[in-house]
Amino acid sequence: MAEASIVGAGVVWAVGDKSMTVLGVATNGEIQGMDLSKSAEDAALKDQYGDDFAMVFPNASRTLTLSVLPSNTTQGLTRTALALLLPAPGSKVVISDAETYTGGTSPFAGDYVCKSSSVPLSNTGEGVVSMELYLNETNDLTVIVS
Repeated sequence: MAEASIVGAGVVWAVGDKSMTVLGVATNGEIQGMDLSKSAEDAALKDQYGDDFAMVFPNASRTLTLSVLPSNTTQGLTRTALALLLPAPGSKVVISDAETYTGGTSPFAGDYVCKSSSVPLSNTGEGVVSMELYLNETNDLTVIVS
């Protein structure tokens, strides 16, 4: 991951050293962009007067949206990479992250389930694959998918 300094503040610049496997097979593609969101359900606990006094946040999860440019040494191998980068919904996708983080754990790395994948193709631009991946923070959903 490239780093920059803008007026004395550290800034993360670029995707960095991330890799992925789809259904156990290493992919040939350059991750061009990542959008990570963390969410959970929420419920308020009420006291005897009906006022909120606490909140709980069960079912914590991460959704990771990737933009990946298929690549390889020949056009034919790149087409094979493209096919692999379009996993079916329910497929296991493992994201690895070689970057160093204060506190130790990458917010991106994990065993995800593919929710969707797509690629627009045209005569005038690159075929960049878009993937939406889901990870439940408590349960490994990849062990029960097809």
